[in-house]
Amino acid sequence: MIENMMNAENMSQKQIVLLACGAFNPITRWHIKMFDLGRNALLRKWNCQVVEGVLSPAADAFGKKELASATHRLKMIELATETSSWIRGDAYESSLKEWSRTLNVLRHHQTELNRTHGQNAHVMLLCGADLIDTFSRILDNGQPLWTPEHVEEIIRDFGIVAINRIGATAMETLSKLKLRLSPEQMSNVILVDDFEKEDVSSTMVRQRVKQGQPITDLTFEKVVNYIRDNHLYEATT
Repeated sequence: MIENMMNAENMSQKQIVLLACGAFNPITRWHIKMFDLGRNALLRKWNCQVVEGVLSPAADAFGKKELASATHRLKMIELATETSSWIRGDAYESSLKEWSRTLNVLRHHQTELNRTHGQNAHVMLLCGADLIDTFSRILDNGQPLWTPEHVEEIIRDFGIVAINRIGATAMETLSKLKLRLSPEQMSNVILVDDFEKEDVSSTMVRQRVKQGQPITDLTFEKVVNYIRDNHLYEATT
């Protein structure tokens, strides 16, 4: 837990790490674009330095339909980020035997940063605004996908940089959750507009592969080649 409020005075003194969690099945151009949009937004809002972007693919136990192995997904992230000076993939979450909640992954990375950088580094969650819409999702068993306590801790102690997506209603979702957070703490959620409104998703990549259509506009050339060479996402007969 951070001791100081998240504002320009405090955050401008910190080194920020943006952490994106997800399946990345596979990584897309939009996933990488998120980091540039998020970094620029934080520079404008708090004049703070974003020193690293981390892509954390979910473990195989995530159990999502058509989920390529964690080994494949992490390798594709490495290929997509190999020319970046500040964005990388991380194997911690994908190496776990069980699916891990986002809060636990944030805690892990903050603990590691505290160990290597002291209290001067801070992890923030980077996501598409559609992820915030899942905060209110109820599973078939009647349990919430996200516990209110986890959502509160993520917002209060880490903060969220959410890139707006077509159809997302992030702020409306948050207003309906009745979280036990002050207005100042709620301001730790930063909604960033993507003015190009790109509607690129991993689902689109998988669908096109099944249909034998090109995907070079959706993901990176080395990822395209990796998908082809390893026969990922192909239609089954």
